[in-house]
Order: sequence, then C-alpha cells, then structure tokens
Amino acid sequence: MMFSFKLFAAALALSSVDGRVNRPEDRVLATSSSKFAASFSTDKIIAANCKNADSEDSIWGQKSAYLAYCEGLKDEESQVVSEDFALAQATPLGLMKVPQGQEILATLSAEIDIVTLTTATSTTKGKKEQETSNVGSTKAMAGVKVELVAIKEDTKEERVCSPGPVTMASRFVQLSNEISAQITYEDCFGTDADDLTCETKFAEYEIQSAVGLAMGTAAAHSFQWVCTDLDQGTYNLGARFTLSATSANLCTDLVGDNCATNEDLAISRVVVGTRTMTAQQVRGAKGSILDTE
Repeated sequence: MMFSFKLFAAALALSSVDGRVNRPEDRVLATSSSKFAASFSTDKIIAANCKNADSEDSIWGQKSAYLAYCEGLKDEESQVVSEDFALAQATPLGLMKVPQGQEILATLSAEIDIVTLTTATSTTKGKKEQETSNVGSTKAMAGVKVELVAIKEDTKEERVCSPGPVTMASRFVQLSNEISAQITYEDCFGTDADDLTCETKFAEYEIQSAVGLAMGTAAAHSFQWVCTDLDQGTYNLGARFTLSATSANLCTDLVGDNCATNEDLAISRVVVGTRTMTAQQVRGAKGSILDTE
C-alpha cells in the first residue's frame, strides 16, 4: 500500500499531540482546564483508491465526474493515513488537570463523507446448442476508525481511552453480474406458405451486460470515550483517525472460475471534515450500565 507525499504533508500540517502546532483553522477554546475543554478543526483528511480508472470500456464514460476522485492516483495506489502517522494526525484538546480518582469523559464528533462506485460486466456467447457466460465482479470499501488517547504532559506516557478504537463510519459494497441466454429461431422451407417445414435452430450470438452502482453519503457522527486509570497530573487528549479505502476487480485480482476479463471501474473514497472534541471530569465505573437484576 502506497502513501502519497501530498497526503502525508497534510497529515503533518494538522495539530500535534502536544498542542504546539496549530493551523489557523484550529481553535483551542480551553487550555490547562481543570473541569472542561473543547476544540474544533476544519482540516480535511482524505483516503482514496481507484481501480481501472483509465479503462476505455467503462460504462461510466471518460468524462464521468466520479473520475475526478482518481486524479493524481495511480492504479493500485491508495492514499491512506497509516497508523504509523497517527500521532501527527491527533487533534489537540488542550491540557486538563486531573485529580486523583477522577476520569475524563470525551466526546468526538466529525463529518464523514463516503463515496463508493462499483461496476460489473458479463458476456454470454452462443453457438449451436452450446452457451457460455462469465461473471464480472468488483468491490469497494471505505471507512474511518478513531481512538482517543490521554498523554501525561510531564512523562508523555500514553493511555488509550476506553473502549478503544471505534468504527465511526464504514461501507462495503460488492457488485456481481452474470448474464445467460439461449436464443433460438425457426428455419422454415417450402413452396407453399401454408405447408412449410420448420426446424428450430440455435442462434449464434454474443451479448454483453454491464451494470454499475454509485453511492455517496455524508453525515455527522459522534461517540464518547472514558479515560480511566489516570494518575494525578496534567493530560493532553488527542483523537487518532485511521482511514481506509480499498477497491478491487475480483475477477482479475483473485483467481476464480468463469471470471470475466473486463477492466471494470471501482472507486472508494472517504473524507473526514469538520470535527469537534469536548472533555470533562467525571467519576466512571466500568460495566455499571450493563448490570441487570
């Protein structure tokens, strides 16, 4: 999996975990607070992957607006923020002073936009009494996982907030297509139209079927984490975003029986937009909300 320099630079331009680097769009509304902190960011984080974007056989056409998502991407390449760069991706919340026996309740909200496109082409051929067909199939998957971390200011010790990594949004689409046909005709001969001798014969033919499915959704998503087992001290909270985008032509990338050889187009793209994060001191108890009589 490859990473583009453009996206990596964008990741580094985001605020660092310790809050020392901030873009103009970031606003830390509270620092070194003992009760409450809040921040927001408008930077966009993007992961995208395209398969067969330069195919001339695509039913979407070479002027399709969807192909704009593939500009600058080579086939087999995916612009994805890796877990190795997650620290540079963290959005700072400012410092919070935590007394002994207290936990932090943090809420993260983010706009997430996911676009997937799949295409499947199938061909059937007939000659005499024999008929053959193949299967076209593509898949697209995109999603966002987030985890919150609390980092002690003096020791830089990191604690992952519970319940750990959470899937904020995800989509998986697989589209398959198989067309089958058997065409016959009546071959008649004779001199009298009312007294013809007819014979049913199988036609020679070739039929191709192509279907496509494009889906796009945008919505705000929110989740809460509890940072527990914190020693007394000052902490900085950060949100790590791990984006994934995968597209594949299943009948060329994978070995299968009766698979078509068409270069079907597949696109996956996920964008994390405006996001906010708030935190406050609480007293938490693991599993208490699940207790039943």
